[in-house]
Amino acid sequence: MSGLWLETLTMLPVCLLYAFRQAQGGHAVFGGHDPVTSALLLGAGILTALPLMAFAAATQRLDLATVGVLMYVNPTLQFLTAIWLFDEPLQPARVVTFGLIWAGLLVFSWSAWRKARNPLWNRRSGQGRR
Repeated sequence: MSGLWLETLTMLPVCLLYAFRQAQGGHAVFGGHDPVTSALLLGAGILTALPLMAFAAATQRLDLATVGVLMYVNPTLQFLTAIWLFDEPLQPARVVTFGLIWAGLLVFSWSAWRKARNPLWNRRSGQGRR
């Protein structure tokens, strides 16, 4: 949570400077909109922060291996959505890249599964000792 607040406070001056420069150029960030639209724009920023705060709270309760695996889900769903729903062209380089990433994930998962299933493996590697 403190990291999220620090990032937000760090970016605040940059965003205010950008909004000021846009306003000077006649492209006001909130100008020309009715109050409801301006309120919705402000609310969108707050609404964007809620999932980030929920993610930060969840990562404190999960082990890092689980969080690492979950980090593969979002880009993979975006990749599949782009291809199947939005008919984005499927480039061979992207297929190879995702294949290598998921192959690495499978090797990691297989190793973790093997260690969990074989207590003898844990004793040999020193993880079974207290």
